[in-house]
Amino acid sequence: MTSMIGTVERIQKNIEQLEETLLVVAREIHQTCIGYITAVAEAVERQALQASYQVCTRGFPSQFLALSVPERQTVQQALRELIAGRRQRMPEELSQAMQAASLDLDSFQDELETVIIRELKSLAEAMNERLQQARILSRPEPEQSEAGEVPGVHLRLSEIEFSDRAVMSWRSQLRVLSARLARLQRELAQQREEKMVADAEAAWRSTWPQ
Repeated sequence: MTSMIGTVERIQKNIEQLEETLLVVAREIHQTCIGYITAVAEAVERQALQASYQVCTRGFPSQFLALSVPERQTVQQALRELIAGRRQRMPEELSQAMQAASLDLDSFQDELETVIIRELKSLAEAMNERLQQARILSRPEPEQSEAGEVPGVHLRLSEIEFSDRAVMSWRSQLRVLSARLARLQRELAQQREEKMVADAEAAWRSTWPQ
């Protein structure tokens, strides 16, 4: 019976240690997420500015040159203000997604990626609208939209992560920490199961007739 008590105490100690480690890793994930979110927002701003430059100088140079100097300045200012505004809003949106998902890893990563992709799509659409208003881009016909990607600004998370070292580094750290958290959660579940079995065995022995 004494050895059984010792087993239960050992398992309980393991559980407490795992719970403490989980909290530490969760805090590290939280801090890493803040770094990742900040890096993504900054990278999106750079990529969006570069995309607008490419559209006007490489994609549709004749349409851009057809504008007067004040018109060019107006569209450039409108794009800069739009991109800067989204740059400020994105960290708030992503932070809310992070807090809502908590430590549910699948939910957390899915929600974070969903919000980023949604923001990128929304920003690209708004930029294309500005470029259409300036007559640099033509409004796509319905059959063009159905057929596939139409000319204009397109922002993709995969390209941003691949091309930006800071984003790639933060995302890599996040994957490592997430994998560690998942492993700790599995170990904790296993230890809790073992403790339940040990408790049941101890209870059985305590009431079994001698």
